[in-house]
Amino acid sequence: MPKFCYLFVFCCLGLTIPLAASADQTTDMLQGAIADWQSGNAKQALIQADKATQNIWQKTPLYIRKFLLTATKASSYGVYQERADNVYSAAKDTILLYVEPVGYRITENAQGLYEFGFTSDLAILDTKGNILVGKENFMAVNFKSHTFNREIFLNITVNIGGLPPGDYFLGLRIKDTGGQSTPLRVPITFQ
Repeated sequence: MPKFCYLFVFCCLGLTIPLAASADQTTDMLQGAIADWQSGNAKQALIQADKATQNIWQKTPLYIRKFLLTATKASSYGVYQERADNVYSAAKDTILLYVEPVGYRITENAQGLYEFGFTSDLAILDTKGNILVGKENFMAVNFKSHTFNREIFLNITVNIGGLPPGDYFLGLRIKDTGGQSTPLRVPITFQ
């Protein structure tokens, strides 16, 4: 009888240990990347790490890595000229904003293209957080790409005028096509 119990326990452990020891796909890819790196195969390590990063990306909630006021529209990802101040003409002015979103949902369509996009709500708020003027779906951009693009930037242009001089916030709610959203506020001053 004891031999049967030991055999039964051993069989049960044999069935459960492989399940517990089996890592998820992303972990397997990362471990493969480490092994490739350690064996000197940098190219294969990079391919494995990139596949794992795509999996991690799809589980990361939407957030804004970087946003700042710019003097001109950015020409490419990370290629921008930061504005020296946040002071604009109260009569009429153009506010340019550079935004780097992360964790937006990317889907692959039937043709093998990756699709993703963004909309944004806009508000000008007073220093107490009251919305003075706003517009839903102020901006919309959609992308179709042959690549799982993770380096996307948004140039946001706001033409505004007629507010009294003073301190305000430019408020945006960036939304992706996957239904996620994230807010951001940028302090601005009108003179």
